[in-house]
Amino acid sequence: MGLPDGREFSLLAPDPALIDLGQIAVGLSRQYRWGGFGKKCLTVAEHSVMAAQAAINRGLGFATAAKAFLHDAHEYLLRDLSPGIKRVLPEYEVLAARVQEAIERALGVDPPTAEEALAIRAIDEALRVKEVWDGYAPPVDLGLGEVSLDGLPGIMGFQPEEARLAFVQMARRLGIRWTARG
Repeated sequence: MGLPDGREFSLLAPDPALIDLGQIAVGLSRQYRWGGFGKKCLTVAEHSVMAAQAAINRGLGFATAAKAFLHDAHEYLLRDLSPGIKRVLPEYEVLAARVQEAIERALGVDPPTAEEALAIRAIDEALRVKEVWDGYAPPVDLGLGEVSLDGLPGIMGFQPEEARLAFVQMARRLGIRWTARG
C-alpha cells in the first residue's frame, strides 16, 4: 500500500524502517472512532492520548503508558473497524498484529507483557464505555461487565489538527522515538 510520502508499505511483510510517528499522528487524527456515528466525533489519536493518560493516572508507569498509547497505532493504515467487521475478517487481526509489531519495533516500544495487555484492555474497555456515555459513540450495548472508570481523562473532542498535536505531545512526553532511526 502507498504511504503519504510515496513509499510502498507491505502489509504482509511490514518494514519498521518505513514507520514514521508523524504519519501515524496524521492518520489517526483524521480517523474517527465508531465510524464517526456518535452524536459527537472522537479521533483515534485523541483516544490514544486518553489511553496513555489513563495508564499514567492509574499508576502503571510511562513504559506501560507508551504501550497503551500505541495500542491502536496499526489503525493508521488498517482503519478503525468495528468488532462486527473484525469477527468476519479474521485476516484483519493477523495483519494488525504484523503492522503493530513493526510499529513497536520502529518506535522502540516493547510489546505489552500479558499483565500489561490486561491493564491496557481494561483501559480500552473503560474508554469505550465513556465514549458511549458521553455521546462519542452510538448507543450500543458493549456487552461488558463492571468497568472501572477510575483515572480516565475527560474527552475534549479535538478537531483533527488539535488531535494530531496532542498525539505528538504525548509521544514526546512518553519518550517515543519518531522513526526506527531515532
